[in-house]
Parts: sequence; structure tokens; C-alpha cells
Amino acid sequence: MLKRISYGLALWAIGTWSAVAAKPVALDGYAASVNGEIITIGDVLKTIEPMQKQLQSRFKGQALAKKVRELFESGLNAQIERKLILAEFADSGGVIPERLADERINEIIEDRFEGNRAAFLQALRDQGLSLADWRAQVKEEMVLSFARQQAVFRRTAISPKKVKALYDSRLDSYSEAAKVHLQLIVFKIWVDEQQFQDKLQLAYKLRFSLLSEEASFGELALKHSEGPKADAEGDNGWLDQSAIRPELKEAIKGLKAGDISDVVRTDKEIYLARVIERQAAEVIPLTEKYDELKAELSQAQEDQLYKEWIARLRKTYPVKIIK
Repeated sequence: MLKRISYGLALWAIGTWSAVAAKPVALDGYAASVNGEIITIGDVLKTIEPMQKQLQSRFKGQALAKKVRELFESGLNAQIERKLILAEFADSGGVIPERLADERINEIIEDRFEGNRAAFLQALRDQGLSLADWRAQVKEEMVLSFARQQAVFRRTAISPKKVKALYDSRLDSYSEAAKVHLQLIVFKIWVDEQQFQDKLQLAYKLRFSLLSEEASFGELALKHSEGPKADAEGDNGWLDQSAIRPELKEAIKGLKAGDISDVVRTDKEIYLARVIERQAAEVIPLTEKYDELKAELSQAQEDQLYKEWIARLRKTYPVKIIK
């Protein structure tokens, strides 16, 4: 006979035992009742045992105890929801035809045991289950699947308008800014007007040499540039156009691959630029993201419908957590 072990004591024992032992707690008692039907602590422990073992491999001590207590409460809520759904199905007069149950059982034997019925029956014996008990479990799973289909999945509807709205709200993350691959010759801060004029004149001289093809941009960058990429022949790699300073962006506007910019003057630097290559702005089209976004919206709607359904069932059928 089951004992009415305190729910709080059970949670304490489950968490504490798990913190020091790598095996489930040998403990049972009442955990909850749904519409007068009891859920035992053992019922919950059976469902969470695989996940509890995973926690034991990742956590220790009080951290493990806390995680296992949270897992137990999650498992208990899942059992309560299960009982609520089964209660509604029974009250509605729902019945799973034996023929459908037979077909499902045959599918399981074929899929999991390659049609070997002897192996299947041995697996039941290993789990301490009779064929009748296991059949009842299969029928329960069929009820749960059918009920969710009716209450949640059949009511889920996502319009193209909603998908488009979600896409538009995330357009920035689906967009890649226009980029330009640049070489730069840079002259940095000058100490007086004369030095500024000297550097400015040199910049114009270098531009003339480039336009007349007397030297390559890379050669001149190696020799004259004071920028951080001088040793790389002034190659600054791919730059987002939105990140390029305005004066330089305006100077390279409209330049094609291989073109040389005018001399660019700023408060602290002088630039000469060569466009190596351009990459136009790209946006992932809605058609490529549509299925992904629709699935996301569907999942969110299904979660909400499920929560509302369970909330209604909790108001319909008495639920008592035994503490």
C-alpha cells in the first residue's frame, strides 16, 4: 500500500539523494491527484529517470539537487497534463477502436523489433510489463496524440501576412550591406602647414603616377603609406560601405574595379584609394526564409493553444498537489 509521503519531503529526498548517488531514489507515495486519479512519485520518477542520469553527468552537489527537483516538478506537471487530457477524452465518450490499436501495435513491433514478436514479448518481460498493460499504454498514447491534433494542431493557422510581418521585422538580420574591397595610401597627422602641403603634394604626385601607370598602387603603398595596412600594399580587405568614413565614401562613389579615387582630405588624414572589387548589398529573399518563419510562428501558436487548453482543463477537472 502506498504511503502518504510528504510532497516536500519527497522533493528533498529526491534532490539530496541525487546529489550524492548515481541512482534513482527508492521512494514512492502520492504526488498528485487529477479528477480523483492518483499520480504517484514513482510514476514521475519513471518518466524523468533518463534525464536525471544526464543531469548527474553534468552537475554535482547542491546544483545537481536543485536541477533534479526542478526536473521532478516538470515531470509531475507533464503527468498532470496527461491525466487531464485523458479525462476530457473519456468524458467526451471518445474510444480508440481495437482495430486501430492492433494496427499501431503491429507497426511498433515491425519498426522496433523488425517484426520479431518473440523479441518484443521478451522486452516487455524485461520491463516487468504484461501485454495487457503495455496495450493500455499504447492506447493512451493514441488518445493523447488524437486529442492534441484536435485541440491544437488542427486549430493552428498562419497566414502569409503574418509570415511577411515577421520577415519585415527581422529584415536587418537578413540583409548584408554593400561592401567594397579597397587599397589605401594614407598620410597621417602633420605638425604644421608646410608638412601638410608636402604630404598633399605627394598624394597628388602619386595619383598622377597611378593614372599614368608609372607604378602600381601596391608598390606606392609599401613605400609611402602611413596607414596600418601599408605592409599589405595598402590592402584593407572588404569593408562595409556603412563603416567607411563619409569623405572617403563620397570619393569612391561610382568608382569601378581598378579605378583610383581623387585625393581625399580630412582633418587628420589624407587618403588615396583604389577600388579592387565591389559587392552589392544582398538581402535573403522572403521565399528562402518563408518555411522557417512559418514553422516558428506555428510552433509559437501551438504552444499558446496548448497552454490555453490545459488551463481550461485545470478549471474543468480538480487537480490537487499532495504536499
